[in-house]
Amino acid sequence: MKGFGVAVFALALLLCSAAGAQMEERTVTVKGEAMGGPHSTLAQVRRAALDDARTRAVEQVSGIAVTAANLLSMGIERAHFLQTLAHGYVVAEKVLSEQKDFVGEDRPGAASGIRYKVELEATVAVPPKDAQSVISLEAKLNRANFIEGDRAHIGVESHSNGYLYIFNLTGDDRAALLFPSPHQSDNRLTPGRIITVPPMDCGVCLEMATLPGEDETVEAFLVVALAEEAQPGVLPTVGEYVALTELYSRLTRLPIHKGYVEPLPYVVSVKK
Repeated sequence: MKGFGVAVFALALLLCSAAGAQMEERTVTVKGEAMGGPHSTLAQVRRAALDDARTRAVEQVSGIAVTAANLLSMGIERAHFLQTLAHGYVVAEKVLSEQKDFVGEDRPGAASGIRYKVELEATVAVPPKDAQSVISLEAKLNRANFIEGDRAHIGVESHSNGYLYIFNLTGDDRAALLFPSPHQSDNRLTPGRIITVPPMDCGVCLEMATLPGEDETVEAFLVVALAEEAQPGVLPTVGEYVALTELYSRLTRLPIHKGYVEPLPYVVSVKK
């Protein structure tokens, strides 16, 4: 995703909140692998193998087998990994080893014959088993498949009081804060309130794009709602990208296990 017009907004670092420090962390070593498809790049296959390992790490620590309810045509491993957010967060990781094997025709620039394997040391934070959310809302994306240049809109209807934050989880494992922003600063949730990000009559819009060199890119918007607003200074101004692990590490220090977290995955394709 390009961002709001030509501006690039980024995830604000969520600093520590003692009220949220109720998640258990555990470090495990897992393996993941992925096969390249006809339109895959080597970077995509590597990311898919990492997502496979991350999914296994969350499943191992949480004790819950995750099944993605809405697997996308591209990036099945990424869609699967996003579904783990209900059960745990990879807050730190280290690639211990990685290798790629050619199992088909070795063609320069193609990844269709590549099997990529990784071994990952991952620290996973899991919420208390008796955690109950105090936030109720519905979040929808205007579509799940975009062509470069299309505009995205996220609609949120709240049934509770709280505060809304929306992040973009990019295809290259980074995160950016989209809402609230200088263009839409009121992130208060009240029963019956509907928030559209950005507004339908936006002057500064979310214009979608693939990552450079990719025919299709799988990304997601992450909708987060908290019962209490982040204190001044907790969220810095927009303008920087952070790694996904950094985002999850910061989020797990807030009381998100009492809030609402939902990924909205999507695919962006190049114009044919």
